Amino acid sequence: MLRAGINGADLNAALVGRVLKVVSERGRVASVAVPLGENFPRLEVVVVAGGAGFAISETPAMVGRAIAAVAADPERSRWNQASVTSFELATHYGTTDVDGTRPDAWGYIVDVEERGLDRTPADYR
Repeated sequence: MLRAGINGADLNAALVGRVLKVVSERGRVASVAVPLGENFPRLEVVVVAGGAGFAISETPAMVGRAIAAVAADPERSRWNQASVTSFELATHYGTTDVDGTRPDAWGYIVDVEERGLDRTPADYR
């Protein structure tokens, strides 16, 4: 059983980060290891069903654009072992989602759901 404040996603992110750290330190891979998490992936079935939280979600294309931007960056080693979200990479590289926005789901979750600020999903797209 997990203790309060620890969830499976946190453990998964920590595990992936640790594996990538070990692999990159041992020099067995001639590439950059970046654990990348989607902010809040859009699942169309949930959007159609009226999942309100998904108004701030991103499409898989945003993640793909972030990965492509890192791959094309001659300085991509700056990201080695950094655990980032697709929003962070999109902000750095200037990429967007398919609708031209840059969804910041974690910003929304922290500001609205945790801090209780009066914001709408549109403020985070």
